[in-house]
Amino acid sequence: MLQYEIADCLTRIRNAYLRRHASTKVRKTKFNVSVLKVLQEQGSIKSFEEGIEDDKYFVIVHLSYINNRPSMKSVKMVSRPGLRVYYGVADIPRYKSGLAYGVITTSKGVMTTHQAVSAGLGGELICVVE
Repeated sequence: MLQYEIADCLTRIRNAYLRRHASTKVRKTKFNVSVLKVLQEQGSIKSFEEGIEDDKYFVIVHLSYINNRPSMKSVKMVSRPGLRVYYGVADIPRYKSGLAYGVITTSKGVMTTHQAVSAGLGGELICVVE
């Protein structure tokens, strides 16, 4: 049994981009699906399918390429089970002068750091996507 599902999900996506796959499978959890929705809104992945009959415990993630280059350059996990990282709205950092974004969990759900700052919310910073 995995201890940290979202780290496994993002690692599978990162490895699939490195191998130039068209899609990959990740385990289906509510938190993984909510993070995948944020990644899809930002254009880091093309789409994802859930609720497939034969693999009801997995989600198929379709990867996005722009001019044969992956749309997701890197993913860095910030918060982990041994060390949770929380930020208030005034302390949320900017990454790569706004070109990269962080995925943060707030009281209003999972969103990017840009959306959290504009909504005036802080929370746990999960990862940084470039």
